[in-house]
Amino acid sequence: MPRHEALTLTLARGSVDLAPAAQGEIEVEVAATGLNRADIDHFLCHPGGTKVIDALEDVIGRGTGSLDHSRAVLRDFGNMSAVTVVFVLDRFLRMGGGGRSLMTAVGPGFTAGFLILDGT
Repeated sequence: MPRHEALTLTLARGSVDLAPAAQGEIEVEVAATGLNRADIDHFLCHPGGTKVIDALEDVIGRGTGSLDHSRAVLRDFGNMSAVTVVFVLDRFLRMGGGGRSLMTAVGPGFTAGFLILDGT
């Protein structure tokens, strides 16, 4: 059996406009917990790529730099598929992160998952 060095996934350019879908889903997920967006202190997002991070920063409305943990993990480790968001969480916690966070992950297809973490 051949040894595989890396998981590869190829997506067509421009095939998905992430922002509108993410905007709606974030609102639904946060509201389902009885919270609103202002109750979320931090967003811990799967860094699918720099364009994904840019789009998510626009969606969450916290400005450039609000997803620095995601950018750092992408820079240091690349996109490691689903586990990448766990590296974002680890970095956030090691840097003293706390409060209420919304953790998001994306996958092929495009699938998305959301989890509210309460460290208050």
